Amino acid sequence: MKLKKNWFYFLTVLFAVMGMLYIFAYSFVSLAKNFRNGYLMQGGVFLVLLGIWLFLHLAVAAGRRFKLEEKLSRDKAWVRWAEAVIVTVVLEEAVDALWDAIFSVCRITGDGKAVERWRQVADT
Repeated sequence: MKLKKNWFYFLTVLFAVMGMLYIFAYSFVSLAKNFRNGYLMQGGVFLVLLGIWLFLHLAVAAGRRFKLEEKLSRDKAWVRWAEAVIVTVVLEEAVDALWDAIFSVCRITGDGKAVERWRQVADT
């Protein structure tokens, strides 16, 4: 069954994207309340989101203009290279997060007093 892309499809995609952007922006706005100039932070977040949207829009337009999809679909070597890079980066981040979790559970803070803290835990 082929999905028909009519106005309702694009409207629902638009609402989904707007909802995700709202959630993303609201999280930054709630962070901004802790800063001295909260409105400056809110305006900066809005400008950053607008810049990202504009960049993506122009990148897609340039891709269509120069027919990048056809050129990239001929040679699949870049896909394998990109997959290898992405997997490597994700695995590195996962290993770093695992070590951070292990250090926080073991109460290792990196200040050189881990043995003393373990003795305090053992004494209690």
